Amino acid sequence: MSVTSVLIPGSPPIPGMTFRGLRLPDDLEALAALMSATSEADGREDREDVAHLENWFANPSGFDPAVDPVLGFVGDELVAYATTRRPPPEADGQTHFCFGAVAPAWRRRGLGRALLHRNLARIAEIAAANPLAPGLERRVDSWCGDTALGAVALLESEGFTTVRWFYEMLQPDLSAIPELRLPPGLEIRPVVPDDYRQIWA
Repeated sequence: MSVTSVLIPGSPPIPGMTFRGLRLPDDLEALAALMSATSEADGREDREDVAHLENWFANPSGFDPAVDPVLGFVGDELVAYATTRRPPPEADGQTHFCFGAVAPAWRRRGLGRALLHRNLARIAEIAAANPLAPGLERRVDSWCGDTALGAVALLESEGFTTVRWFYEMLQPDLSAIPELRLPPGLEIRPVVPDDYRQIWA
């Protein structure tokens, strides 16, 4: 599968640095390794795997695998990744998501900022081709762990502000779960077909 090289304005002058689109399935192993390495460097426990990425790109929702993802290489080494996504519009407008990852050894050189600017330019391009009705709001969203201090600083320096938090909690031992009584009037029971309509409502 052939892919087009991509120009990233403002990218740092790193010798041998090139950017191109995603090549499937060839890039998936390196991409999983890059994303796992960034998670580890940022103190997170989640890791990416090829099977998940394969499914993600085989069933795109709100993005075009041939256009939205951009990969950055130094020689043959994958060192950066950026992409955007646009889920279906909401009642009050449209949210665009952008995401990027830079290998730990290649951080603090301006690469993340250049890729964020590329993502924002891509979002502007999509927005121009898909105008919203008057009164609706267009938003740009990104995410990172609070231990990814460089990503937090980058996003804040570009005008992003924190609007919500997510927490992941770990229970390492399922044999020591305490039994807690439910408040009076509440019970837990299996779902049966007669419940479907009420749950849906």
